[in-house]
Amino acid sequence: MLVLLDLSFNIIIKLNEDSFAGLHNLRFLDLNSNLRQRYRSSLMLPRNVFKHLVNLTLLDLSYNNIRSIHQYAFNGLVELQHLKFNSNELGKIPNGTFQYTPNLVILELVYNSIYNVTKGMFTGLGNLHQLYLKGNYMRSIQNNAFQSLINLIELNLSFNLLHSVNRLMFAGLPKLRHLYLGFNNINKISNQTFENLTDLRLLDLANNMLQSLNEKTFTGLKNLQVLRLNNNNLRYTTEWLPPGCFKALESLRHLSIQMNNPRNEIDTFILPDETIKDLKMLENLTLDANANDERILDEDRAFVLNDCIENLENDGNLKLCVHHRDFVPGEDISDNIIHAIESSRKTVFGTIDMLELPPEVQQHFDNGEFTIRQVSGRYKGIWKIWPWKKL
Repeated sequence: MLVLLDLSFNIIIKLNEDSFAGLHNLRFLDLNSNLRQRYRSSLMLPRNVFKHLVNLTLLDLSYNNIRSIHQYAFNGLVELQHLKFNSNELGKIPNGTFQYTPNLVILELVYNSIYNVTKGMFTGLGNLHQLYLKGNYMRSIQNNAFQSLINLIELNLSFNLLHSVNRLMFAGLPKLRHLYLGFNNINKISNQTFENLTDLRLLDLANNMLQSLNEKTFTGLKNLQVLRLNNNNLRYTTEWLPPGCFKALESLRHLSIQMNNPRNEIDTFILPDETIKDLKMLENLTLDANANDERILDEDRAFVLNDCIENLENDGNLKLCVHHRDFVPGEDISDNIIHAIESSRKTVFGTIDMLELPPEVQQHFDNGEFTIRQVSGRYKGIWKIWPWKKL
């Protein structure tokens, strides 16, 4: 009884509806990388091509230059749970294509050429938990496009071309916990965009073009724990980050907001106390360098590498986590930072000259979630942060 069939790294260019006849017990089918090096050829997926695979649970069609699929291509895959369709040339998915895969849990459509998400594209996927649309050419998402994904937990829309997001884009996602919108061109978030995502725990908006927030930007996100806003066009002033803009985030623990000052401005920046005072549960606030002056950055880098780390590890008998030495390759930088903080009793941050915490902010930290004390002889240097208690 054949259960697994690996046909990867061949030169299969054509399939028909009887290609898999007699394989009723097959559970795993790997067809990836058949046309990986043949850019002018494309694997065709005709009507009913998988109709005999009634017990298949995993199907890998990645790296096949697939440019289109028939609306009934997946007919018969009633037990399919995981579909990998990465790194093809798919530009459009016919509405209703996935109505024949009701038990699909994971759908990977990473690095294709999808330019639009339509309302009926994911009809029939009521059991889907993870949807990966990273690295496409997506400029728009129709309102209510995801409304049939009532059990979706993770949605990855990073590395696309989105310019704005609104509330109806994410309608019908009551169980969504992780939403990745990083590396787009988002410059506008409509008010109450995330209002119905009440179970969301992680929101990634890093590497976009956001210029400002307001008190309605994050309405509804009472359970959010991780917010990434780094590498946007925000500034650390009450004009760009006004009081109350984080008020709805009553469970937030990790906030990344570094690299936001315009690159052509090398000046002191201040994070207003009134902007962050609502974050009662905050544990990790990342605010590092916001300039693009290599002379300044190189000077500070040398100071940290040659003086601080050596003195702390050799003379201070401390074990530090240094990013270029200790971070796990392949993992997201933010995840590495969070893991290092969570596994440490105390955390040491290296900052640069331009980081200036005003007295009211330092007092807020001293009296609230953080205690900050300078342990180097230079103002620029090292801050030691003890979460949750005063010394």
